[in-house]
Amino acid sequence: CSHNNRFLLNLNDRLFCFVIRLFYYVSLYSSSCLYIKGYVFFYFINSSLQKIVRDYYNSRDYGEMKRISPGIIGLVLAGPLWFVLLSCVLAVVINGVLSSIIMMLSVPLFMDSIGTAVIAALFGLVPGIMVGLLTNGLIEALQGFPGTIYPFGLVGAGTAIVVALMVKNGRFGTVTDAVVSFLIVVLVNAVLGAIIVTFVFGGVTGVSMDYLTIGLFMMLKSMPQAAFWARIPVNLMDKGIAVTITYMIFKWVHRAGG
Repeated sequence: CSHNNRFLLNLNDRLFCFVIRLFYYVSLYSSSCLYIKGYVFFYFINSSLQKIVRDYYNSRDYGEMKRISPGIIGLVLAGPLWFVLLSCVLAVVINGVLSSIIMMLSVPLFMDSIGTAVIAALFGLVPGIMVGLLTNGLIEALQGFPGTIYPFGLVGAGTAIVVALMVKNGRFGTVTDAVVSFLIVVLVNAVLGAIIVTFVFGGVTGVSMDYLTIGLFMMLKSMPQAAFWARIPVNLMDKGIAVTITYMIFKWVHRAGG
């Protein structure tokens, strides 16, 4: 049995149970949000996934699981591709739920990139970018399609690119590597966010950070600079949380994989 095969087997034994259990509890919240806002089709899909996950959680037996739900969960157990897809769905839901809660509380954070960074670290560039883009689509839908959220999916994609490339080049294995990754992510997010908010929205998007941006604009007389510097302290906190969680999960998974 090769190292990769042992890694995937350990992933199924240890990480898969954690992923689907977390997906089930998080999706309970997202289902209520989708139903209240009238997105019945997405609510139906989410509820169907809940049933599949609940069946697995109650069964814990692969053969029995395939008999109960031979569709999606059978494909998940059949190969790593479907495990990656389910993990991506979970990551998008987590990002969307956390970001929606932060918006509701008017906390000056984003909390929309934890799942993106984790997926990029574990599964690579393309899944990470996909999660980053889809996250903002979900948040846009949950907020009633205001049109001010989805363009920032490019920022999430930037986070995925940085983390995936650092992992690919073997620069995410130590605390120092994680700190360097964190600082690059902060810089990339601040630059991309400033460009989007300045040239797409004129400097404001209706979030609490706008107050800081406007105050800096009055001092600097430059909207791109104001938007950039307003995002530095927020991203230092926000991406600090995301990269720390990602690093911890990354190390744990590789220890589990032997």
